[in-house]
Amino acid sequence: MCSVRAVHLLAVLLLFAAGSMRIAQADDLDVGREEQMKAAYLFNFAKFVEWPVSAQGPIRVCFIGAQGVHAFMTASAAGKTIGARSITTVMLQSADSRLGCDVIYLGASVDANALMQDAPSTAALTVSDVDDFTRHGGIIRLFKHENRLRFDINLDNARRAGLKISSNLLKLASRVEQEAAP
Repeated sequence: MCSVRAVHLLAVLLLFAAGSMRIAQADDLDVGREEQMKAAYLFNFAKFVEWPVSAQGPIRVCFIGAQGVHAFMTASAAGKTIGARSITTVMLQSADSRLGCDVIYLGASVDANALMQDAPSTAALTVSDVDDFTRHGGIIRLFKHENRLRFDINLDNARRAGLKISSNLLKLASRVEQEAAP
């Protein structure tokens, strides 16, 4: 008999596999479907992060830009929990404080790299689909490759934020970035 944890892991892996299926043809890209998949990825990323012991209360997922992803995340996270923590979503303006955010999603319409320069010590899981996001302090970069949704992870940036990312999530990443050991 399979453990509940094994069944849960299998379900998440299947969701990621489904997400890497074709999103849509380039000419008729279904933006709503892509935003829905990004919200699902974001929810699952949060499941595979080991949060600091001091992290308590709801997991606060903050968005700057990406109103569509925010809407899908808000709808899909209603009533769900990650561990014992419920999930709340908040739409921020770029100048708003990101304090208290456990996850920050920066949409492609904002200058995510500049925002990361302004707050390099943000103790949150940062996710964006902006090119070079992980090289500017971000932790996870979502991107499309051959019309499939993929992601890269920067482990050094995760460590600096005080987060530990599950090896199960690292296995699914297209690329794991980290400095070479001396």
